[in-house]
Amino acid sequence: MQTMLRVTDVLRRPVFAAAQLVAGSEGLLRPVRWVHILDVPEAAIHLHGAELVLTTGMGFGGHVDRFAAFLNQLVEKQAAGLCIELGTNIREVPQAVIDQAEQSDFPLIVFPSPVRFVDITQDIHKLILMQERQSFYEQEWVEQQIRGLRTDVQTTLTEDALRTGQRAERKDTAVRGYRAAVIAIPEVVTPAALHRPPHPSGIDADWFQWKSDVSLHIRSAFARHGIQPYLSVRADAVVALLEYTRDGKAKGQGALQQVPWRQPFAAAYESMVRVLHQRLGEAAVFMGIGSEVQSLGQAQQSYTDAVTALRVCRQMQAGGWMAYEDTGIYRFITLLAEHPEAGAYVRDDLARVVAFDRTHHANLLETLKVYLDADRSKQQTADQLFIHRQTLYHRLEQLSQILDVDLDDPVQRLSVHLSVYYYWFQERPSRSTRK
Repeated sequence: MQTMLRVTDVLRRPVFAAAQLVAGSEGLLRPVRWVHILDVPEAAIHLHGAELVLTTGMGFGGHVDRFAAFLNQLVEKQAAGLCIELGTNIREVPQAVIDQAEQSDFPLIVFPSPVRFVDITQDIHKLILMQERQSFYEQEWVEQQIRGLRTDVQTTLTEDALRTGQRAERKDTAVRGYRAAVIAIPEVVTPAALHRPPHPSGIDADWFQWKSDVSLHIRSAFARHGIQPYLSVRADAVVALLEYTRDGKAKGQGALQQVPWRQPFAAAYESMVRVLHQRLGEAAVFMGIGSEVQSLGQAQQSYTDAVTALRVCRQMQAGGWMAYEDTGIYRFITLLAEHPEAGAYVRDDLARVVAFDRTHHANLLETLKVYLDADRSKQQTADQLFIHRQTLYHRLEQLSQILDVDLDDPVQRLSVHLSVYYYWFQERPSRSTRK
């Protein structure tokens, strides 16, 4: 279900039959959002990002320095690639420019003989517009999957199938994994216009542009690391169904090897954050990853787990991503948080400790948490808190007087430990010093 046109797709079109890729093969997964003809040296002011640029080099082709500066502008504006018609203005691409494109993983494509740029723009623009229509179907399909309304999911969609909603059988036998992800970019979506979908009677330009930008960057980030995303872009988050092969090839290594799923997911998150910050401004980007399932027919459970992971991630950090497998005790705490009486139990366990800290500006609650986390090792606790052991003994004596529990009793100790984590997660006013 591919709704993102990439440079590698463009090169398969008949209008590119005579084209030659001379540099930037590592950038073939760059997205192509539009095709633009540019022959002026000042390229940057004409670009928004993800354009495939066509040029004859009329304004700069005879000067290596100007040519290199032109290419550098395209790279900085995150264009998709550069297509050069060799001829009067550029007889051959300078080696310095080829090396520059290769170092930037920027596709550099040449046409050895004259071509009709109008044929290229018409063909690619038609394909882009077709795929934009397909994205609307994809969003509906993803929403149906996570609600458990679709079960015919052991197959994939071809381009024709996307237009009709019909599915085509897979032809390969690679072992795949599937996970749902929920990505939240809270500070980016605060304008009121972005909190509503387009009205059926017309398209909200701001909303449509935001959806287009976010979808483009997230697709590209995942695709670069071998993960196929199927997206539903909402006003406050992006839901992604992620398909990946369990066998992977690490970049820069020649042999096929098993790559832990966390490695490409972490790399995809870093790529996504980097490009979103560049294009949409600084914001805390959170991502929750659901548990692995055997097919997209089980996406509903993975989505539920991803929502839990996202909630824990947002509650405990200033940004980042978290997998459901890493939520640990917090997955139980999110369930407890749904019941008001859970807070009452926590207050029964910790009320006097919290009150003591507030009154005396002390750190007994943090000391209690570290002490229990260290399995009541006094040495480890003192080391983690950067305090002398005598200071720790004094705090533990205060805790023994304040707490109405016996920490030698495993049942009581577990109750207090769980209460501490509940308070750390749900009720503590400041999270800046959480361990």
